[in-house]
Amino acid sequence: MTRSRSACENHSLGSDHALLTLLLALAVARSPAAADRAAADRASAYLHYSLAQQARLSGDLDEALAEYRKAQRLDPQAGEIRADVARLLQQTGKSAEALAEAEAAVKAAPDSAETHLILAQLRHMQAQGDGNEQALRQASVEYEQALKLAPTDAATLLILASNVYPQLQEHDKAIAAWRRFLDLSPGSFEAYVQLGSQYLAKGDADSAATALQKAVELDPSSSRAYQALADTYARAQQNDQAILNYRKALELEPKSVRLHLALGEVLARARRNPEALKEAEAVLLADPKNRFGLDLQARALRDMRQFDKAGATADALLAQDRTDLKASYLKVTILEGRRDFAGAAGALEALLARPRAGEAAADSASTDRVFLVHLGFAY
Repeated sequence: MTRSRSACENHSLGSDHALLTLLLALAVARSPAAADRAAADRASAYLHYSLAQQARLSGDLDEALAEYRKAQRLDPQAGEIRADVARLLQQTGKSAEALAEAEAAVKAAPDSAETHLILAQLRHMQAQGDGNEQALRQASVEYEQALKLAPTDAATLLILASNVYPQLQEHDKAIAAWRRFLDLSPGSFEAYVQLGSQYLAKGDADSAATALQKAVELDPSSSRAYQALADTYARAQQNDQAILNYRKALELEPKSVRLHLALGEVLARARRNPEALKEAEAVLLADPKNRFGLDLQARALRDMRQFDKAGATADALLAQDRTDLKASYLKVTILEGRRDFAGAAGALEALLARPRAGEAAADSASTDRVFLVHLGFAY
C-alpha cells in the first residue's frame, strides 16, 4: 500500500513536470509567432501610412485619413502616426479633434520630438486665434520639450526666439534662444538684429548696441542694421551716436520717410533745429500732408522763433483734423513762445471746454492737467 501510494505520487510529480515542460515548450514556440505577428502588423501599418501620405499629396484627404486610421489600429503606440493624423484633422478644420489627437500622440510617444512639436503648433494656433495666453504658454512648454529632444532643430528654436517668447514678454528666454541659434548659425545677420531688439526691449541698451554693431559688421550694406542701431542709441539718449547711424542708414536708403522722421526727432531733441527742419522738409517733399512731418516742421520753426511760419504749419495740421489735441496744444505753445498769453489762455479754455466723447477718462484727465498748468502760466 505504501509502495503503491509512493508510486502514484511519483507518477503525479512526473506528470506535473511533463505538463510544465509542455507549457514551456508551447510558450517558446508561440513567442516567435507573436513577434512575427507584431512585425507583420508594423509592416502593414507602414504600408497604410505610406498610402495615407500618397493620398494626402494627391489631395484626397478623406482617403488619407482612412489609411492613417488603419495604420493607427495596427500600431496604436506609433506617436508619429497620431501626429500626422492631428495635422490632417487641423488641415480639414477639425481643430478640437486635432488637439485631442496630438495630446494622445504625446502620451503614446513622450520621447518623440515630433509629437511634442505638433501639439505645440496646435496650441500656438489656438493662442493666435483667440489671444489665449494660457494656450501660448502651453505651446511654449511643448516647443521647449521638442527642442530638448531635438537640440539642433533650428526651426523650433526660431519660433520660440522670434515669436513665442517676445509675445510672452520673456526677453531673457528670447535672448538665450537667439544666442543658442547663433551657436548653430554664427553668421546670421537677422539673428544679431533680433538679439539686439530683445536686449533693447529688456532695457539693456549697451548689449543691444553690441549685438547690432555685429549685424552692421556682417552686412554693412544694410540700412536696417544701422537703423536698429540708431534706434537703440536714440532710446538710450545717446544723441550723437543715434544721429551718426541714422545718417548712415539714410545714405543707403535716402528716400525713407521713416528714417528722415527719426533723425529729425533726435536732432530736435538735441536742439539742432535747423537740421531737424531740413529733415521735416525732406519728409514733406515726399508726402506734403504727412502729419508727423508737419508736426516736426512746426516745432522746429517754433524753436527757431519763426512763429508765423510755425503757426501756419500748425493750422495746416488742424485743417486736417480739428479734433487733434496734439496740434491744438502745439498752437498753444507757439502763442506762448511769442508771448501772446491772452491768445494762449483763450485757446486753452476752448480746449478745456471741448466735447469728451470718445476720450478715455484717464487720458482726458491727464491731458486736462497739462492744459490747466499752462493756463495758470498764461494768467
